[in-house]
Amino acid sequence: MSEALAPFARSFSVCGRASRGILLSIFALGACAGGGPEIPGPEIPEGAVPIGESVYAVPLAAPDPDGCQAYRLWSSDPGRMVVMALHYRRADGSFTANREEADCPPLRAQ
Repeated sequence: MSEALAPFARSFSVCGRASRGILLSIFALGACAGGGPEIPGPEIPEGAVPIGESVYAVPLAAPDPDGCQAYRLWSSDPGRMVVMALHYRRADGSFTANREEADCPPLRAQ
């Protein structure tokens, strides 16, 4: 390395060590910050049908033109992911994403 660049190289290595120290400090403080007050979960939507642990099928505003009620999945646990697809109710009360398996009138010919 040329002598002209030596001071810059030293300053970058010092900055690199300082940055790592700052990041470690932030990480350590974040790890100790837990244990705060419990935040209540969101309110369960009206008409929601429980289908699993903190998972609900929520009816859409109105049935489709053929009279079939569609549902969307929703979770009261903000960290839980749900499938973002329309679901329909079967005759036995379970849910399916396949409208043909649902307890619905047949689709009208278009």
